[in-house]
Amino acid sequence: RFIRALSDRVSPFGATLVISILTSAVSCNQSLAILLTHQICTPIAASKNQFAIDLENTAVVIAPLIPWSIAGAIPLETIQAPSLCLATAFYLYLLPLWNWGTSWYHQKKASKKIPEAGS
Repeated sequence: RFIRALSDRVSPFGATLVISILTSAVSCNQSLAILLTHQICTPIAASKNQFAIDLENTAVVIAPLIPWSIAGAIPLETIQAPSLCLATAFYLYLLPLWNWGTSWYHQKKASKKIPEAGS
């Protein structure tokens, strides 16, 4: 119920994004974050293809932004880079934000096209 309400409020992509941030922070593992996000967000998926793209643009790119996640910590430790360099990973920030903005816009646009009951 919570995920459906969140999806109605911020778009299905936005709900998937929020859940992927939480699962990435808790699981500390990119693969597990993808699996958990998939299991939690499956009820709000409009189509399998779109849901696969949403998972790719959320859980896959969010996990490396979590400093204690394996997807972020191992590459940084391998090249002896500070965790602060995650702030320069613009693509990892912009991809989910851009997709969230466009999905929210399309959801609002589609809701305006639906005629109200009794009109």
